[in-house]
Parts: sequence; structure tokens; C-alpha cells
Amino acid sequence: MLLNELHKRFRPIMDVNSDSFDPVPSAACLLDPVFAQVLLIPEQAPLLHAAKLMVILWHLLLQKQQQ
Repeated sequence: MLLNELHKRFRPIMDVNSDSFDPVPSAACLLDPVFAQVLLIPEQAPLLHAAKLMVILWHLLLQKQQQ
């Protein structure tokens, strides 16, 4: 019961297939050398991919704003 509740609460930041998924926490972890190590384990490949896409999107948006 408690484990199910934890999964439910963390689904928006841990489950890339969730309708409410938010890639911002993953991207923030990717940019932090301490937390980035967690994203590099094979089980976290979907989160790593989402984080990379988010960082690329931010970069492209910043480039566009500077033009």
C-alpha cells in the first residue's frame, strides 16, 4: 500500500509514459554532476533520454531568443 502510494506520487517525475510526466527534474539531475550518475544506470535510460531532449530544447530556445 505504501509502496503503491510512493509510485503514484513520483510517477510525474519518474515515469516517462505518464500523462503528467515532467522532464524538468530529470534535466536538472543531468546537469548536476552528483545526480547525473543516477541517470547513467541502464534502468534510467528513459529518464536520461527525456533529460537530454529537455536540455536540447532549452538550448534551442535560448539560441532563438538571442537571434
